[in-house]
Amino acid sequence: MDRLAEKLSKDDYDLVEELQDQASIAQSEENECHFKVGVSVGLLVQQEVMKQVESML
Repeated sequence: MDRLAEKLSKDDYDLVEELQDQASIAQSEENECHFKVGVSVGLLVQQEVMKQVESML
């Protein structure tokens, strides 16, 4: 990044930093969504297993 900062104007480099910040935020939001889906699927599987166990008793 230091070499990029040397080659770009301050305004252009500020835009690069802003883009990196936005990409980081987007990645965090995507990770949060994947986590929520994983938890939801895990709970659904657990419920299904519990139904199967109850039906066997």
